[in-house]
Amino acid sequence: MRKIVALCVVFVMLAILGVSTSFADTEVSTEKIKVLHVSVAMQNEVQQTIDAAGATDDFTVTQVSLGDFTAGAPANLAEYDVVVFGISDSYEEGASYGPISRTSELKEYVKNGGGIVFTHDSLEGNGYPDLEEIAGVDNVGAAWSQGSEVKIVQEHEILHNLFEIGNVGDLKPVDATHTTGGQITTASPIIRFSNAGEEPTNFYLTTHEYGLGRAVVNEIGHSYPKIAGTEESQIFCNSLYWAGNGNKVPGGCTEDDSGALDIENAKAKIGEEVQIPVRIQIAPNEVYSFGFEVTYDASVLEYIDLVPGDLAKSFETVEAYLMEPGKLRIGGYTDKNNISQGASGDLVWLKFKVIDGQKNNCYPLQLANLEDHLADFSKTGGCFCVWECNGDLNGDNEVTSADALIALRCYLGSGACPDCSDADKNGMVTPLDALCVFRKYLGEPSCLD
Repeated sequence: MRKIVALCVVFVMLAILGVSTSFADTEVSTEKIKVLHVSVAMQNEVQQTIDAAGATDDFTVTQVSLGDFTAGAPANLAEYDVVVFGISDSYEEGASYGPISRTSELKEYVKNGGGIVFTHDSLEGNGYPDLEEIAGVDNVGAAWSQGSEVKIVQEHEILHNLFEIGNVGDLKPVDATHTTGGQITTASPIIRFSNAGEEPTNFYLTTHEYGLGRAVVNEIGHSYPKIAGTEESQIFCNSLYWAGNGNKVPGGCTEDDSGALDIENAKAKIGEEVQIPVRIQIAPNEVYSFGFEVTYDASVLEYIDLVPGDLAKSFETVEAYLMEPGKLRIGGYTDKNNISQGASGDLVWLKFKVIDGQKNNCYPLQLANLEDHLADFSKTGGCFCVWECNGDLNGDNEVTSADALIALRCYLGSGACPDCSDADKNGMVTPLDALCVFRKYLGEPSCLD
């Protein structure tokens, strides 16, 4: 019955509401954004565009040829805040095009807080699933949208940092350009061509949050070698600035889930309790006894308790000791019901209370000193993110029925999915999340209380 009520409420909202907005307040960097420019033209076209916008002092640009990039240079993408592909026409027809050899690397880079900006012809004409997943825009061979005037259709912080671009409804001139068979899937359309409607194939600028990082599709570049005018160049610089300011924290937080012993990512609000799993993935050997240490930011998390996971619930003993704030030692043993080689599952759950932290920032969780039958396991840490959601999915500083509609459209697959879309934090977005936000708007008890 509850699901029927939820569906009735949200579909009534869908019938009476229009397109809503989608952005969240974020801290932005005051340091120069480090840009890796992957170029076909090799004419410093990104630097030229930055200069045309008047943003020379806001970025440092390293140019690399597309051929060298696909061959593995530079080796460490994490040294850069944002990677930009472009700016040129027929980018995908470059002799060495095909960052397919680094798509997995790019995917991890963005998941861990990096940014990517795809310019004209650098994404849609190719159909690389991993890159499309990052961008939230798929190549489906759709009809092109094109024009020399664009319209702001959705409020977003990308419109206001670095330059003030404008507000919803404003028209902006751009050099003639077009999409290349792409269609929005999970990205948010911020600017569209003004001569077409709200179909998913019509976009000039889209934003997408992927893991801890950000991706932008910006259709600048069709008219190259002509450098874009000031206004269009400023839109491009805002794209670099937003993408280059993903959810990074001092000291960094890198999520890598490849280890045989791994801490999963988690998120919760200040004041809440959270259980963070430590898991085994394809155990390389049998485990009768184990020991390891976990470090975390004690100014953010306060340790409460340990719960054995499915793999250790039959062990004779599993205990944790708080060595000092921010450092746990965990151990256990069994004479039977051991963990078999090749097994996967949760070893333990660590229960914490979130006592502080910067809203929507993430903090590292690290493993160290693996002992006994874990000694030969590879290990990877995770990230804990301070999650803040009051139902304001579109960032207009109030909770309205428009926010509930965003959650519904996220569920339907017809709109963007801001982080707060999963309002009840059950790991999936359903119409019940939209109902939760709608009840918050009505002032009724909700999952956001």
